[in-house]
Amino acid sequence: MAEWIDAATASERLGVKPATLYAYVSRGVLQRRHGEDGRRSLFSAEEIERLARRGRPRNQRPELVIESAITALGVDRPYYRGLDVLSLAGMAPFETVAEWLWTGNPTVWPPTRPTPLNTPNASTTDPNASNAAPSTSNADPGLPGDSGASSGDLGTPVVSTSDAGISRETASFTGSVDVPDGVSAARAHVPPRERLAADASAPHEPSLARTNDPQGRPAVSGDDADVEGGASVAGASTPHEHSAPGARVTQGRPAGYEGGVGVEGEVSVAGEHGARRGRGPEVGGRRRMAAPAAWRCEPEALEAAVAAQRGLPADLLPLDRLQVITTVLGASDSLRHQLDPASVTETGRRMIAGLVDALPQLSEPNGDSIAARLWSRLCPAPATPALLTALEGALVLLADHELAASTLAARVAASAKADPYAVVLTGLGVLGGPLHGGASYGAERLLAEIAAPHQAARVVTERVRRGERIPGFGHSVYKNGDARGALLLDLVRTAAPGHERIAAGDALLAEMRRRRLPDRNIDFALAVLTAVTGMVSGAGEAIFAVARAAGWLAHAMEEYHRGSLLRLRASYTGPPTK
Repeated sequence: MAEWIDAATASERLGVKPATLYAYVSRGVLQRRHGEDGRRSLFSAEEIERLARRGRPRNQRPELVIESAITALGVDRPYYRGLDVLSLAGMAPFETVAEWLWTGNPTVWPPTRPTPLNTPNASTTDPNASNAAPSTSNADPGLPGDSGASSGDLGTPVVSTSDAGISRETASFTGSVDVPDGVSAARAHVPPRERLAADASAPHEPSLARTNDPQGRPAVSGDDADVEGGASVAGASTPHEHSAPGARVTQGRPAGYEGGVGVEGEVSVAGEHGARRGRGPEVGGRRRMAAPAAWRCEPEALEAAVAAQRGLPADLLPLDRLQVITTVLGASDSLRHQLDPASVTETGRRMIAGLVDALPQLSEPNGDSIAARLWSRLCPAPATPALLTALEGALVLLADHELAASTLAARVAASAKADPYAVVLTGLGVLGGPLHGGASYGAERLLAEIAAPHQAARVVTERVRRGERIPGFGHSVYKNGDARGALLLDLVRTAAPGHERIAAGDALLAEMRRRRLPDRNIDFALAVLTAVTGMVSGAGEAIFAVARAAGWLAHAMEEYHRGSLLRLRASYTGPPTK
């Protein structure tokens, strides 16, 4: 009679986590049946033993999966350590959000009691949200859709997809969605478990994760990440949806904390997603959190970074300058090899301040914040308070996005104990690619071709005819639209109502919708922001880079803490070995 073993025993024999085990089931590598209680999953001991001897299933690409407590991806937005990014953008200073990503310390938020922000898709009546506490049972969690899976179980199988032929790595979110007293889990918009059932039936790839096992057996598992870029017009296909890994709902904010925004007074801003309310010091008709103390770079390092650019072409794009600046700042910092969290946090403040202040100054900064100083380096005209709020909102929205291509590269560097400057330099090298942060530069050029709204149809038609990607549209994670882009457009429209560049952008949006092509993403919104403000060419890439440096350093800290090399394995397809 065949012997059947439970999921824990099967996972231990294979050297994988339960999520990877169930991913094998979903793609037909393993068979399973329910136990007599209808809840437990059982596996053939003989089949498990065969798979353990054979190793990873052949003819399937490996998938790198990394556990992370930094960012979870929802249906249309990211969550920074459990906080909806849409509740932070335009309300919280970039510096405070960066500190939250780096430390996860609730004390970075002001202690005054705020009014929760009204954010899209986050209703207290959301039928998919759950208030269930995390289960402490050791019972088999089952697969999504299993009768044996408890309502509070948010486990997820491994998912792997690609965008335009580019394989993408995944992160398993291991943090908590902290919900303050009196705020339901629906208010925090925890990604619902029900969305995961659809992923279980999708084609999956096996997990090949970092491990100390010489046989390279999988050690970690998780969900999916992104490559940010443009829409492919060939076939006009929409990207596959990837749900964020389940996040447990806990209590645990300082007294008076709700939603991450400190408040004094209230104001509403209407936009594509409806009214958003928040509190705090008034800036350009909005009330937001007070800015923290200004970040500063060491004067000697800043002077060296400025001097290093004197021989560069005057029309060099800001992103290219940032790579030079990062190298010089790193060489000038004798503390760069201190990799403990407190030291990396201090280095992050100095580095991001230096990245901004070393760029050529074009106007006088309207304040000491990173956003105000970055504006003065990218725009010759002085900032208005409302547009400066939009710029800071963009920095917040772009600060992290789970395992985007540049973040994966940064984590690999950090796993080898590269210093924080080398980590950021690695991320910058990847970010400029046209399928990632460079898409914002492509979107800038696309919008510049539309001198008047009626020209939008011609511009799109030409690209469709040539079979080119349309930068700023479509996203490999957000199937039904990127809410970050929608919110940033709302901020820009509020700051500059009736601007002719907004009209050109709206005409482009209408033409894309008329053709049923993918919706806009944050790269398009960034292009509209830089066009409305009159920023220099390539400003969108620079905004993206400065913002994402915060995320790269947060991920670097996780790698420094783990202390093991992140090592991908290749699926060999060459001639037979001799």
